[in-house]
Amino acid sequence: MKKKRKFDAVLFDIDGTILDTGQYIFQAYKYTLALHLKKEVNWEDVVPILGLPFKECYRILTNLEEVDYLMECHHQFQIQNSHSVKAYGNTLKTLQDLKEAEVKIAAVTSHTGELLIRNLKIAELEKFFKIIVTPFHVKKPKPDPESVLKALEILKVKADRAVFVGDSPADIKAGKAAGVKTIAALYGFHGKKLLDTKPDFLVRNIEGIIPIILS
Repeated sequence: MKKKRKFDAVLFDIDGTILDTGQYIFQAYKYTLALHLKKEVNWEDVVPILGLPFKECYRILTNLEEVDYLMECHHQFQIQNSHSVKAYGNTLKTLQDLKEAEVKIAAVTSHTGELLIRNLKIAELEKFFKIIVTPFHVKKPKPDPESVLKALEILKVKADRAVFVGDSPADIKAGKAAGVKTIAALYGFHGKKLLDTKPDFLVRNIEGIIPIILS
């Protein structure tokens, strides 16, 4: 029996929500900063910036304005280590359930470029994300609501008929500002720190979104 939709669209953050890429991202920062600046970082240094635009992350970590060379090094490290990319458990089944219920799906991410598509392909999830809004598509990325509103415009779905699933404060803030319901992925990078953003729903695994979205 086909399940009924409570919402017409689901917007997903990718890293920390769909893809379990915490160590993959951290090791890229660690390698890049050690190589170019002889700077050591630990996981606790990196977690607070995850979910922010890529360039802003490096500016925060280094206090430098010009960080393009660091971003390129980071990018190359990730390409060489993309074999470590994987989806969270039950992600494929969850996305299939949404698709079967004819729920529209889009990604709203701070990740950019071909590497994002590459990672989704490695995880065998690219077919679900035909619509991806990145910082390249907007003037103001998350936590500004522009990227969420852009995705809704493309999907032709009203804000009150959509939910945004994310693992960072920037995700929840962007979703709330755009007028969509928000689902905090407590299994992601930021965990219980998301409670401070007062999301509409909490889930401890990706499949937890199904009873929120379908009935």
